[in-house]
Amino acid sequence: MKLMHLLGTGVLAGATLFAVGAVFHVLAPWLVPPIPIAYRDHPGVFRPWTGWTRIYMMLHPFGYGLIFAWVFRLVHDVTKEGRIGHHTAGGAAYGFLVFLVGSLPVYLLNYASFSVPGVIVVSWMAQSLAQYVAAGALLGYVTDGAAVQG
Repeated sequence: MKLMHLLGTGVLAGATLFAVGAVFHVLAPWLVPPIPIAYRDHPGVFRPWTGWTRIYMMLHPFGYGLIFAWVFRLVHDVTKEGRIGHHTAGGAAYGFLVFLVGSLPVYLLNYASFSVPGVIVVSWMAQSLAQYVAAGALLGYVTDGAAVQG
């Protein structure tokens, strides 16, 4: 039963990460026109999204969703009725912490190390923050707050 729960929450987290990422993929260039220009003007830095790259970018959120949900469950179980990982707000806090310790340092290192335009790095950070907070909030809601009919 625990394995099925983990798989279910992993798929849910992955679908959330994918959906939020898809929204950013569509809306970010429209809302911030310099983003597609920055990608276009740096072909030596950014790989075209043809072939395996597009497939990987579509599958990655689901693989990462399993890890995200597994660690969420560990945090949830260890903290008992703490503020991290419990209910919607605690799940969002978990997502924020994942962003803070996992993504933010990597993006700052990318900006410091590579010729990546600032607008791109900021868009990546905004997308990751939104993805992790949304997935965490949904896991917190499903784990503690939702009455799921089976």
